[in-house]
Amino acid sequence: MPSCGTCSAIPWSNLPSLPSYYWNGAPGWKYIHPFYEKEHPSVDDVPSYPYHPHLDSLKRFAIHCEICQLVLGAVENVVNELGTATEERCKALNSFPNVLKYSLSLRKRRPDVGGNGFWVFSNSDDARVIYLVATIGFCTEEGSNNANQIRGRPVEVYSGSDISMARALNWVEECNGHQVCARTMQRLPSRLLDVRNGSIKLRETDGQIGTYITLSHCWGTFKQPTTTRTSLSAREMGIAFEELPKTFQHAVLVVRALGVQYLWIDSLCICQDDEEEWERESSRMSSVYLNAYLTIAATTAKDSSEGLFRNRSPPQYIKMVYISEKGTNYQVLAFKLPLRKEALPHEYIDMEDEALSQRAWALQERVLASRTLHFGKHQMYFECNVGFSGENCLRLDHRYNKIEERAKDQASPDWVSDEDYKRLLVNEWANLLLSYTSRKLTHASDKLPALSGLAKVYEDKFEDKYLVGLWQNSLIDNLLWHTFGRGVTRTTKYRAPSWSWANCDGMIVFNGPIDRPMGMVIDYQVDYKGLNTYGEVKGGSIKLQAPLIELFINDEIDPDNTGAPYSRLPMVRTKTGGPRGAHCHFDFEIFGKTIEEISAFIQSFADTKIYGLVLGNTTVDQETIYESLVVTPTESQSFTMRRVGLLTQNELDMGSQQAFHPSSTRPIITLV
Repeated sequence: MPSCGTCSAIPWSNLPSLPSYYWNGAPGWKYIHPFYEKEHPSVDDVPSYPYHPHLDSLKRFAIHCEICQLVLGAVENVVNELGTATEERCKALNSFPNVLKYSLSLRKRRPDVGGNGFWVFSNSDDARVIYLVATIGFCTEEGSNNANQIRGRPVEVYSGSDISMARALNWVEECNGHQVCARTMQRLPSRLLDVRNGSIKLRETDGQIGTYITLSHCWGTFKQPTTTRTSLSAREMGIAFEELPKTFQHAVLVVRALGVQYLWIDSLCICQDDEEEWERESSRMSSVYLNAYLTIAATTAKDSSEGLFRNRSPPQYIKMVYISEKGTNYQVLAFKLPLRKEALPHEYIDMEDEALSQRAWALQERVLASRTLHFGKHQMYFECNVGFSGENCLRLDHRYNKIEERAKDQASPDWVSDEDYKRLLVNEWANLLLSYTSRKLTHASDKLPALSGLAKVYEDKFEDKYLVGLWQNSLIDNLLWHTFGRGVTRTTKYRAPSWSWANCDGMIVFNGPIDRPMGMVIDYQVDYKGLNTYGEVKGGSIKLQAPLIELFINDEIDPDNTGAPYSRLPMVRTKTGGPRGAHCHFDFEIFGKTIEEISAFIQSFADTKIYGLVLGNTTVDQETIYESLVVTPTESQSFTMRRVGLLTQNELDMGSQQAFHPSSTRPIITLV
């Protein structure tokens, strides 16, 4: 089917870019994405290229034009989703779309997403708001005469094809030239699989120097082969390729294709029935992934039976004529790009729809690796310290939660002060915990061990001591965490002290730092389960001196369940503060509960005294905001308390400050 006259006349290589004064938020919709003018356009701005004056025009041309047909398919996703935008859903998403007019125009694909292609925008009933309604990419066949101009290639149907392996090898070779990614020979992990010469043998490395590749994968429910003390000698004699699950087999093939001798797989290289060895090796996880030549990620496989290689469903490719800026005619392939990920490119990197991204152990494996080859659901991706690339044309100049290295030379443009570097690390750690606590663990006891590799790296960077997920030199700020969202629970079996976020399952966010601390750490104690000071604990306490005020749960509940989910949090008040009090973040799920469940929760505290341990205050928009741990006495001692939540109050809600005794007479509380 030929292109229509409208599409044939479009200067695809010379479309105007989207002006920098447009910004977009992160609405909860999949296809509805507004872009807002944040300032008035400049007279020098190039207007968008006109495409179709209305939706009927696009539909009419799409009958005979494949490009218009491709665009129409994307636009119809937007139209259909707008049809679901009821008032109730808009309130739930806190996003109220404008009325789209569907006068369509074109812009060049945004440079920060990389690759070739174009975006289609619709105007709306607000002249300052335009909507992204279609995103189209260009790629070209392997070996074509325009391969230097068009970066992307069609995605292979089978991800284990020779072409796919050649692409992986090209990525690695290109990365070898990156100064920030270059890998030197490193001390090898304790054991590795030697996969050379067509055989597979488990080897003790005895501290040798060399090169190896790691595998990151989901264990899942599949019973995969492991190494135990009993099977160790047999594994050293040899492992039959056919005995390995698909993911392990495919990893061996990739390692051999890349010309590397050694492969590290956790279940085979660590004796799983030796607690002492498992604890020792888990504490070394940071060096295993940091020093690897490459990490292979079975990103889409739910367990090791599914493999790296699979048949994929590539997008529909449309052949079209592309005229370069020099006037040369080329044939390229046009295809639909995921609209939401184009608008929010960090979602390409987050890969939240992939199985491996749901697993807690996989976080540190990804963050610590200097470079990772992802075998994803739709295509392969390559991630290194320079950026994130896909097969079909994606190229971003950043990666997932990169561990920032501080420039050593003060003359360097990247050099930052001690204070700024510390602030950067604090933000990095908070973001990592947000991601980590959103993920799943098969074994609840792994909550701390699964983060131990990252904890060790950040302990060196902070030049601080790690205390059950918090940091010694900033304990007051670190205590200001709270649960967020649904599915939050406290563990029934002891895993961490109540003051540590590791005591909870579910998403954790931080409120700190505070401007004016009112609490002081006097002492702390942690009882570790073994030798790994980043792993499991048997107990722990913090002795604090801070103002202590009595709190009361307000039994007022919104019976109509109106307002945002945040308003479902119980209200907590002081004796002298405002009568309604402030919403309290308790350390267990309140979001989404029914009125009856919330009433029962409030009633469960009827005979329990709760207090606010005031840790400090901060000025926000000229208003003083207080941060307090919500605590309750243990049964044994009145000044030994457990944390049950976090309370944020303004001065009106706090009330009289007479309870803020001089620091010398403030009570000393032991948190357990």
